[in-house]
Amino acid sequence: MTIEQDPQQRIVYKASCEHSFFKKLSWKKTTRNSKVPYRRAKNKFDDGTNIMTCEEVKSHIAIVLNSYWWSSKMPYGVSLTKLNDGRGTNSAMVRFWPGLKFELTIPRWARQRLVILHELSHVMTAMVGGVDDHGPIFCANFLNLVERWLGEPAYIEMESLFDKHKIESRQGELI
Repeated sequence: MTIEQDPQQRIVYKASCEHSFFKKLSWKKTTRNSKVPYRRAKNKFDDGTNIMTCEEVKSHIAIVLNSYWWSSKMPYGVSLTKLNDGRGTNSAMVRFWPGLKFELTIPRWARQRLVILHELSHVMTAMVGGVDDHGPIFCANFLNLVERWLGEPAYIEMESLFDKHKIESRQGELI
């Protein structure tokens, strides 16, 4: 999918990166063979919190998918079939399988609650039969997930970032 086909993708990512819940990896300068400087990611984010393990990510997803809140929005169950640790990719992504199943690839930088909720928004949007990518339905789902799982202050902040970047969402339309 190109930017022309998904015009909100870049600005949704930009707004998410500006949110206070988005964490950046902490880097350390080191050398390889004591000659060539390079950067290596630490196992912590800049704020000192640890990167979630794949097991913690699975647990967080299970809590959301097994919640009454999720089942009240999604009348049929959906399940995570596989969680890839993201080696070899810089992007978090969801792949769908027949039978209401999905696979999530999540590199180290993306193992944080805001990014996981972003990916679950894609799942929500797809489960209601939409291919909306980062469009208004996806954004409404993302805002609803942020409000439920990160709280009202995080929701208000994300909503104001969406307004700032002129991101369309079908607010109030619970999908």
